[in-house]
Amino acid sequence: MTDSRVKNTKRNISAGMLNSIVSILFPFAVRTGILYVLGEQYVGLSSLFVSILQVLNLAELGFASAVVYNMYKPLAEGNTTIVCGLLEYYKKIYRVIGSFIFVIGLLILPWITNLIHGSWPSEINIYVLYFLYLLNSSLSYFLFAYKNSILNAAQRMDIIQKIHLFVHIVQYIAEFLLIVLFQNFYAFVCVSIVATIGNNIAVSIMSKRYFPQYVAKGNIDSGLKKSIRKQVAGLMIGKLCDTSRNSFDSIVLSSFLGLTIVAIYNNYYYIYSGLYAIMIVIMNAMQASVGNSIAVESKEKNYRDLLKFQFIFSWITGWITVCMFTLYQPFMKLWAGESLMLSFRDMTLFCAYFYAINMNGMRNLYFSGSGLWWNAKSAFVFEALGNLVLNIFLGYFWGVSGVLVATLLTIVVFNYFHRTQILFKQYFETITAKKFYVNQFLYLLVVALCCLVNYLLCKGLDPNGDIVLKMAICLIVPNVMMIAFFHRKKEFSELRSFAQKFLKR
Repeated sequence: MTDSRVKNTKRNISAGMLNSIVSILFPFAVRTGILYVLGEQYVGLSSLFVSILQVLNLAELGFASAVVYNMYKPLAEGNTTIVCGLLEYYKKIYRVIGSFIFVIGLLILPWITNLIHGSWPSEINIYVLYFLYLLNSSLSYFLFAYKNSILNAAQRMDIIQKIHLFVHIVQYIAEFLLIVLFQNFYAFVCVSIVATIGNNIAVSIMSKRYFPQYVAKGNIDSGLKKSIRKQVAGLMIGKLCDTSRNSFDSIVLSSFLGLTIVAIYNNYYYIYSGLYAIMIVIMNAMQASVGNSIAVESKEKNYRDLLKFQFIFSWITGWITVCMFTLYQPFMKLWAGESLMLSFRDMTLFCAYFYAINMNGMRNLYFSGSGLWWNAKSAFVFEALGNLVLNIFLGYFWGVSGVLVATLLTIVVFNYFHRTQILFKQYFETITAKKFYVNQFLYLLVVALCCLVNYLLCKGLDPNGDIVLKMAICLIVPNVMMIAFFHRKKEFSELRSFAQKFLKR
C-alpha cells in the first residue's frame, strides 16, 4: 500500500509539475501580450473580474473537498455503491451551484462599474465583458465537473493534469495570437469558455475509461448526507477565508486606487501565484495518499510522516523564497518596466506572504485528510473577517503595503497557529505540537539568514544586468547553507532516504 501511495504521488507530481510549467510560462506570454499591445488597464480589468467571480464561486462551499474526503474510505474498501451514490449527490448539488452563481452574477451586473475607480478602456463594453467571464465561471458546473472527484480520490490527479496540459497549451496559443494579431479582447475571453467546455468533456471521458464502475446513480443514506453538510459548512467558512485573502485584495485596490495599481499588484501576484502553483502541485499530488494513510495507518506513523514531509516542504519553500527576494525586482524591471514596479518594501512583503502561506502546506494535508473543517469554523471566521476588515482599513491608508500586511497578520495568527492547534488536539490528540513549532521556527530563521546573505552577495552586482549570475547564486548559496545547518537533523537523513526511494520507484 505504501508503494502504491508513493507511485501515485510520484505520477501526480510529474504530471502536475509539467502542467504547472505550461500554466506559468504560457499565461506569462499572454499577459505580456496584453500588457504591451492593449495596456495595463486590460490586465487590471481581467484581474478584477476574475476576483469578483472567485467571490461568487463561494457558492461551491468546498463541496468537492467534502465529497472527495468521503470517497477515501469506500474506495479503499471497494464499496462501489457508496461511491456511485456520492457522485449522484455531487452531480445534483453542482447543478444547483452553477445556477446560483449565474443568477447572482447577473444581479451584480448593473453595479459592476461601481467597483472601478477612475477610467477603463473606452472601446470595451464593461457589461458584455463581465457577462463573458460570468458565463465561463458558471458553465463548468453543468458539464461533468463532478467527475473530477473520482480521479482525485483514486489518486489519479495525473490524468486530470494531462488533460489540463493539452487544453491549456491550445488555449494559451490561441489567446496569444488573438491579442497580438487581432487585438480582440472579447475573442480572448471566449477562448477560455471553449477551453472550459473541452476540458470538462475530456475529464468525463477519461473518468469513464479508467473507472467505468463508478457512475452517478443511487443514493447515500441520510447520516452521510448530514456528515457532508456539516463538513461543507466548515469548508464554506474556510473558502470564504481563502477568497477574502486572494480576491478581495484586487477589489479593494480597484475601488481605492484604480485599475493601474491593480495591474501592478497583480503582475507581482502573478509571479507569486505561479510559484505557489508549484507548491500546490506537490500538495494536491499527496492529498489522496495522505487521506488514504490517515484511513489505514496509526497516528504515530502519520505524525512522523508530517515532520518528515514538513522538512522537505520547508526546504523547497525556503529556497523559492530566497530566489524571489533576490530576483523579484530585477525580473519585474526587465519585464514590465520601472514605472510598473512596487517598492522594495512591498516586494519583501510579497516574499513574506509566499513563505507564510506555505508554512501551512503540509499541515493542511493532514488537516483536510482528517476532515476537520467544521472544527476549524471559528478560525475560518476570524481569518476571513479579520482579513477583510484589515484589507479595507490598512488598504485605505497604506495602499498595497496595507493589503499585504493585513494578509500576513491573518495568515500567521488565525491560519497557522489556530488550525495547527486544532489538528493536534482533534486528530493527533496525545501528541503535542511543540516539536512541530520548534522545527518551523528554526526553518524560518535559516531562510531569513539565507535571504540576507543572498541579498548582500548580489547587491554589488549590476542592478540592470547579471541576472544569470544572480540565478546561479540563488541555486547554490541557499542550498549549501541549508545543508550546513540541517545535515545533522534526523529529518535530513530521512529526506535523503525518501528521495532515493522516491526517484528509484
